[in-house]
Amino acid sequence: MFRIAVTVSFLLLGIQPSRGFSRSITNLERRRRSCPVPKECNGKGDEAVLRCKTVLCVAQQGAQERRKAESLERGHHPLMSLNLNLDSLAQGGAAPRAQELLERIQALYQEGYYAVSPDVVSYNSVLNAWVKRNEPQKALELLKSLEAQRDSPVADDKNIIEADVISYNTVIYAFAQNGLYKEAEALLREMQQHPDENIRPDSISFNSVLYAYAQSKETDAPAKAEALLREMMTDENEAQVDTASFNVVLHAWANCKKVKAPHRAQELLEHMETLSEAGNSRVKPDVYSYTTVIQAWVSQMRHRHRRRENKSRGNHFDKTQKTLTQQGANTAAAPAAYRLLKKMEEQQLQPNQITYTSVMSALCWSGQPDEAHKLLLHLLERFQQQQNMVGESTSAAAMLVKPDTIAFSAVMDGWVKNSNHHSPKALQRVMELLDLMKHWQSEGHDDMAPNSRTYTSVISALAKSRTWDACLKAKSILKEIPEGATVIHYNAVLDAYAKSPRADKARHAKTLLGEMMANPSVSPDIISFNSVLSACAGSFGDAALKKESLSIAVAVFKHICQSEDLTATAYTFSIMIKTLRKLVFEEAARYDFVGKIFQLCCKNGQVNAGVWQQVKKSIPSDETTEHLWNTLLGDVVYREGLQIADLPDEWKSKAKLNY
Repeated sequence: MFRIAVTVSFLLLGIQPSRGFSRSITNLERRRRSCPVPKECNGKGDEAVLRCKTVLCVAQQGAQERRKAESLERGHHPLMSLNLNLDSLAQGGAAPRAQELLERIQALYQEGYYAVSPDVVSYNSVLNAWVKRNEPQKALELLKSLEAQRDSPVADDKNIIEADVISYNTVIYAFAQNGLYKEAEALLREMQQHPDENIRPDSISFNSVLYAYAQSKETDAPAKAEALLREMMTDENEAQVDTASFNVVLHAWANCKKVKAPHRAQELLEHMETLSEAGNSRVKPDVYSYTTVIQAWVSQMRHRHRRRENKSRGNHFDKTQKTLTQQGANTAAAPAAYRLLKKMEEQQLQPNQITYTSVMSALCWSGQPDEAHKLLLHLLERFQQQQNMVGESTSAAAMLVKPDTIAFSAVMDGWVKNSNHHSPKALQRVMELLDLMKHWQSEGHDDMAPNSRTYTSVISALAKSRTWDACLKAKSILKEIPEGATVIHYNAVLDAYAKSPRADKARHAKTLLGEMMANPSVSPDIISFNSVLSACAGSFGDAALKKESLSIAVAVFKHICQSEDLTATAYTFSIMIKTLRKLVFEEAARYDFVGKIFQLCCKNGQVNAGVWQQVKKSIPSDETTEHLWNTLLGDVVYREGLQIADLPDEWKSKAKLNY
């Protein structure tokens, strides 16, 4: 079975095991099974049998050495063959089979049936196999079993296999790639206290623990990583701090959501520059160093914008909402990122694609899409010039830095975030970028081709222009999307309908929703239905058209409430109440409908600022409606200026800042 298991594992991995290796394993297994227990051991306990087997192994040592000599004469080293096969299994991720092979060979050697014992390289190969399989605990167990050999009562100095620095570093990395910094650091401390002075943590050991901190989601992980970095820089440590050490800590700060994170990353980068200028070339910042700090600034802007966006989502009817440009969003971050880019270029440190894209994102998040647009065109122009210079050399062309789909999409998103119907330039720029992407795709640059995200940005830009022609253009774009239009693209078109000045937009939105429901590859979600309700709420025209829009809204809302796949959100209730306020003209009927929707909203726990605002707009606060307010509010005492904070928590328990 052992031979079959090993052979099958090799074949599954596309590895042809050595014939001599397979044949020797078969013969050794056969001899081990047929080996009798010495007569003097019969009837004795396990301890006696163990002693007898030890004596037998010693007796067979001479034959063992002869077999090893014969193998070497034929040019086959059994240990090299074993380690090559273990490494092949490790590279293929076959960790259980690698460990089984290791244990079998170890047993054969101990019983005298294999010429050589596995060595630390053998164990390290299996440890690496568990790392590739992403099972750090298994790797740790094997390391502990290796360390336990030095305390074994039957082991002699000749047969002890001792772990080395590589063994520990391998297991540390296994924990590090999963962000398990406590386990990784525990092994680091164990190395520092190890009785074998040859096992002391090196740069790889420390850098792996730093990487564990960088992979962790805990908020204090970057600070702990920096503390460990400073520990590395003390005299008592043999490990030398290098650029990679700093870069890992920079990465940890770049992933941190704390306000101080980009500032701390910037300070660390400046410290690297100071050390480098003082003569320590091992810590000279590289492309990754600068790019990571740029990404830290971008990340802070993104988090800040999302927090601001979440605060405003409770009220979709706030007419004071501004674009990023009007908000002046975090203007300090973009200049910092741009200065780092210029510093790289001045030092002839070639920024890469990620560097440029990150700076473009920084400019866009800071409300400067025009500057990001200029940088994109500059990069594209430079690439075109360099491409003409390298000519037909594919190797040289591959080294050129050019904008890709992600860079184009980032700038497009910037224009969308900073656009409204008062700024037609944004839509014009987005369409220009789309044409550029199509042009370069036709030239064979598929990495510049528009993708699903690109078309989402284009449709969103069209929606913000609030013209009917833009709606028709957005609808036609659905057919251009190479991967096929998704619910996100359809929702963007529905949003364009809702924002258009067309009187019958509710009818068109309903038609498009029907197309989605009939399309098996596109399943409308709550955003789709809410967009149709929004189109109804914005409808106008004669009485017949308003009545039609109201009927559409009632049918859509009823479908949402009866559906098992949809859950009405706070926005569903607020936009439905707005629709009733604008399209139901008879006062008593309007109060009745709005009251019922509000009570259902309270029952579902979906009351938020937007809902409460629409209810107060729909039902005035005066003596004629006091009884109605008391009915709606129940135990809550109605008074002038009643705020949403005064309402019961259970009415607001499920209300999220959602669409």
